[in-house]
Order: sequence, then C-alpha cells, then structure tokens
Amino acid sequence: MSLKFTVVDAFTSKPFCGNPAAVIVLPENHTLPDSTLQGIAVEFNLSETAYIIQHTDSSPKKGGDGKEYVEFGLRWFTPASEIQLCGHATLASASVLYADSSLVPASVSEIRFSTLSGILKARRINSTPPKVELQFPSGDIEPASTEVEKFARKIVAEAMEGVGVQFVGISRREPYGIYLLIEIDDAVPLKGMMVDSGRLVCHFSFVRLWFY
Repeated sequence: MSLKFTVVDAFTSKPFCGNPAAVIVLPENHTLPDSTLQGIAVEFNLSETAYIIQHTDSSPKKGGDGKEYVEFGLRWFTPASEIQLCGHATLASASVLYADSSLVPASVSEIRFSTLSGILKARRINSTPPKVELQFPSGDIEPASTEVEKFARKIVAEAMEGVGVQFVGISRREPYGIYLLIEIDDAVPLKGMMVDSGRLVCHFSFVRLWFY
C-alpha cells in the first residue's frame, strides 16, 4: 500500500520555516497496525506525524449555529510514541483537509476531530492568506504553592536576568498533564531579551515560551 503524505510548515507563510508536521489522510477502513503508523513516524523523524481517519459517514452536518461541519478522527505520533495532543500538527491536518474540496467542501466552515483529548475544532477563517482557528480544551490554572513559586522565581532569575515574575500557576488537568505557567513582568521589552534556555532545560523536562 502506498500512502500520500504532506509536510506542512505551521505558523509561517514562508517555505522551510515554522513548525513542520507530516500529515497522512488514511484510506477509509484501513487496517494498518499501530506498529506501522509508528514506523512511518520514525521514518519521517519530525516532531509529529499526524494521521487523519476518515469516518464512514463524512458528509457535512449542521451545527447549532446553522453552519456546516465535518468529522474526522486524528492521531499524532512522535518518533518515539503516540501522544495525546499536538497543536501544530492539528493545524497542519486542518490545512490539508481544507485544501482538498473532495474531503471538505467549500461550504464547510468547521472540522471536528475525534482525538485522545476529546473533540477538537478547527474553523476556517476567510482571509488572505487563508487561516485556521483552533479550539482546544482549556487548562485549569491555580496558584502554585509557596515552595513551587519560590523555585520558579529562582529559575527565571537565573535564565532571564532582570526579569520579574508576576504569577506562578500550576495545572494538573488532562490532556496537558502537570505543567507550570510562569507569567513575567509585562513591562519587560521582549525584543533583544536574552534567555538562557540551558538553565531552563536543566530544571524542566519540557520548556515552551509564549509571548503575548
């Protein structure tokens, strides 16, 4: 069996930039075992390979707002294992589907993915260039303990000299698992700010920085 694949660079409009993910639309009623799906992900050796699963009934349905949506299954594999959630690979999968009118008609404005993390929604935004808006489960954040907050402030002081911390929160909600949210001083100029990522990696198994 041969499978068509697409490598999508998410979060960018330039080639060879952004965050790449491989996307494969699996044939209906496919019988490929998970070991094969994992082997393909190893072969791609990208951070994630996404597999779109076509339902038997893929015809558009009417939502409560009167707009049409379609349903697909979605799974994500890293080179090591299947994972519960991946943002950029979901965005890449929606882009592949919206680009193929035989899978998602032009009248459809929303894709609903059935995943290990529940139903994820990807809405088509009419713009130039085309955009996709994702709706994911929200994480519940509560203030961290005094001990954890003290630890977070210490690490930020080591990794980002002169940057103050406004809030330290913790979430234990699935599918995100346990993670820390550290909000830094909003008066800090981000342009040119130096971050010693090595200091962060020494203390955390996974680090992601968001700037708003």
